[in-house]
Amino acid sequence: MQEFFSNLVEQWGDLGLFLFSYTESVFQPFPVDPFIVLFITQGSPVASTVFWASLGAMLGAITSYFLGKYLGEPVFLKLFSQKNYHKGEAFFEKWGIWAVLFAAVTPLPFKIIAWLAGIFEMPFLPFIIMTFIGRVGRFVLVGYLASKIV
Repeated sequence: MQEFFSNLVEQWGDLGLFLFSYTESVFQPFPVDPFIVLFITQGSPVASTVFWASLGAMLGAITSYFLGKYLGEPVFLKLFSQKNYHKGEAFFEKWGIWAVLFAAVTPLPFKIIAWLAGIFEMPFLPFIIMTFIGRVGRFVLVGYLASKIV
């Protein structure tokens, strides 16, 4: 699967990065950060790379939020397990909206948090704001650090 996504990004360029980032926020397990680094170290502009990765992540997060909201707990349990559901529920109970920001900037599987935000009916605007701050902030930092490698 990793080879598939590597080829997608290599052959499709920015669109491939966008699609990879989108699917990472919905269902697939590989983080987008290494591809941001790869793009930038191979000469892609930082701003463009961060833009496409961020756009994919934001649209993927919105998709996951609404999948959680409308497909709910039964589908989540089939995709992500009872264990992840209970961990996510405890995480949301403890941290609320801050759980979204924390998951957006860390290696935690953000897609799980985005699905659960929809399932637990978190207000959409705070979800989007925290997602934007976390994901875009993270990708800007990764892009900046990658540009220092070159």
